[in-house]
Amino acid sequence: MTVFDYAPTTDWRDKNMTSNLDHILDEEALTIVKSIDVDELERAFGDRPQDYYRGDYEHDVKGYTLPYWYFKSINDEVVGIGFRYGIPRVVGKNVTPERLARFVKLVAQKV
Repeated sequence: MTVFDYAPTTDWRDKNMTSNLDHILDEEALTIVKSIDVDELERAFGDRPQDYYRGDYEHDVKGYTLPYWYFKSINDEVVGIGFRYGIPRVVGKNVTPERLARFVKLVAQKV
């Protein structure tokens, strides 16, 4: 088993400017992401604070109703799994497709 070498982060500087990266995942990793649910992430990584609440535009209109789990590696990759309109997706910045797929597979081992 490969070591999970990412540290959880809730720092806004890390989370800011991340984007949906589902489109760069290989088919296997994308299938893994789409099968993850919020309860599995909570059990594996603990509760995460909500970024947005009822009444916020992002919650009510843009679909950010569930938390995101963000992680940072030692080389400044930021990756995460979250939900928009209840659909799981992988997000990040400064990460290659290969490293992103590796992250997803490591999360799958944890959940």
